[in-house]
Amino acid sequence: IGTIYALGDFLEMLSMSKLSSGVYQVLLQTKLLNTALLCWWLKGSGQTSLQWHVLLLMFVATSCFVIVDEGSSASGAASGGLPLGAMLCVLLKVGVSCYCAVLSEKYLKAFSDVPLTAKISGMSTTWAMMSFVFFCFEPEVKNNGFFANWDSMTWLVT
Repeated sequence: IGTIYALGDFLEMLSMSKLSSGVYQVLLQTKLLNTALLCWWLKGSGQTSLQWHVLLLMFVATSCFVIVDEGSSASGAASGGLPLGAMLCVLLKVGVSCYCAVLSEKYLKAFSDVPLTAKISGMSTTWAMMSFVFFCFEPEVKNNGFFANWDSMTWLVT
């Protein structure tokens, strides 16, 4: 599960630099719908009719807000269009994230005899190691090194 979470982080980083924040947020809103669908499919726990309507209304409301906001921020400038590769990365990240969340819940409950700290530690260790492996294949990291763009504030926060 940690490896799949790391893949989601990598996809997110690939997409964030190429999409506006509004489009990115709308695409992330699909996470609520996807999680509900995956819970129903993988765990058999469905949503009530009211819950489905609320999920859909939240998605539509957020989409409308972002569409209006994006339209006003363009202020007549020619639109460059949406980068489909970046949108695909976000949607894959959403799918991966939702899948991992449902699996995590399922298996954290299934292995109730293992202490919670051991389960979280195992998943986090795998996640961190695989994140490092994925980012080593990123071209800028390969060329400049992992810590090339870190400044004093980054080190302080770390």
